[in-house]
Amino acid sequence: RVFIPEHQVPLQEVKESVYGHVITNVEIDENGNQWITSNYGNGVYKKEQGSHTPKPITVKSYSGQTVDIPGPYFFSDLCIDRQGIPYVTDTRNNWLLRFDENKNQFAPVAAEQFRNLPIKNFTPLQLILDDNDNLWIGTREGGLIKYDIVKNSFKQFVNFEGDTLIIDKGVNVFDMCIDDHQQLWLATDNHGVYCFDLKKEKFTHRIFSPNEYDFRKMPSQFTGIATAPDGKIWITEHHKGIHIIDPLLPNDQTSLLLDQRDGLPELSFHKMISDGNGNMWMACFQGLVKYDFEKKLFSLIGETENVKNFFDWTLHFGKTQTGELFLGTPNSSYFLFHPDSLPVNQQKAPLVFTTFKINGAEKKFEKSLNYLKEIVLPYEENFFTINFALLNYTSPEDNQYQYKLEGYDQQWVNKGNQNFANYTNVREGHYTFRVKAANNDGIWNEESIDLNIVIRPPWFRST
Repeated sequence: RVFIPEHQVPLQEVKESVYGHVITNVEIDENGNQWITSNYGNGVYKKEQGSHTPKPITVKSYSGQTVDIPGPYFFSDLCIDRQGIPYVTDTRNNWLLRFDENKNQFAPVAAEQFRNLPIKNFTPLQLILDDNDNLWIGTREGGLIKYDIVKNSFKQFVNFEGDTLIIDKGVNVFDMCIDDHQQLWLATDNHGVYCFDLKKEKFTHRIFSPNEYDFRKMPSQFTGIATAPDGKIWITEHHKGIHIIDPLLPNDQTSLLLDQRDGLPELSFHKMISDGNGNMWMACFQGLVKYDFEKKLFSLIGETENVKNFFDWTLHFGKTQTGELFLGTPNSSYFLFHPDSLPVNQQKAPLVFTTFKINGAEKKFEKSLNYLKEIVLPYEENFFTINFALLNYTSPEDNQYQYKLEGYDQQWVNKGNQNFANYTNVREGHYTFRVKAANNDGIWNEESIDLNIVIRPPWFRST
């Protein structure tokens, strides 16, 4: 198994908070330098190519003139533009900061203009760069803001006229993505998901609005959003699962919802990333979940691979411009790896039947289940459980199973890592139980193993 290393970011002259020192973002520039942001720490760090220790960068504020900001700092997001200049969001002092290479410091961008936007007293949170060198800022209580890097100017988009398609002032933007049609999608707290046309610069869609969802009964947070390889939009809803929508359909479309019945290890997901190689990655409390679109399989990278130590209420996860995935922890550390670097277990392990139970009690046979031609049961034993196992001992908790009782099930049943099948009140007849399995890396056995089962009719229907 792969061991994903944990990189340390030491605090310097800042007392550690009771919340820890939270690494919020990692980016890599064209020279291989790592830029790292944090909460409750020194703010922004630079880890130069070949160095083992990140060093904090001076951060300035503005009050008519540029002044030092005392720590600790709260920096939510980090983005590097096409000229190689890093930008960060300062969520304590509510600035967009830009790195000045000549002065080796971060300072507010167009400070007077930023402070005098129509809606004030907002917090900049999320950053995303479009194809036209515009930096888009998702905020808390300030709507959506466009920063034109070339013109050095800001423009704010927020609901002033009661238009429910336009983002409201009180909305908290958790995540953003740009789809294949130049639409910007915003996942929010309990206000649903907004869609913004980058060419027309107007809001056009709104999915899961409070009118559609009864948030009084089911408070919702849409914490992550990403464009899948097939162009669909994947949206994580906290404690519920993953929604899949078509970006070109109208607002009232019904989303496809994925949950634990589809193989998800849990329902509390945060940010989500497409790696560009046909896989979707999601951050959860157990680690990272990978969905392989070709194999249609979820797999977990967690404590076995050393990916651990996360908050119980938030996770910081993303992809660098060079393709690496990072996952921040509250312990002055982060995980960083390229998806292509993870080895794949190609071993096709044997799949066997282990036990056959009637009403919860194991039924004994003269031979092993794996050597029986068929099992014949009286009608009163038509409640049974079949147990099976893939003899793969590399992260066996990540093995996956599919089964089908031909003559009873209409299609294959996907139960994730559940290695048993329950059947109740099966009518008399001839059946064939088939089961297939995949190892921890989603390598499926090509053929199923089969067990023929005959249920005799009850005495009053026997001839």
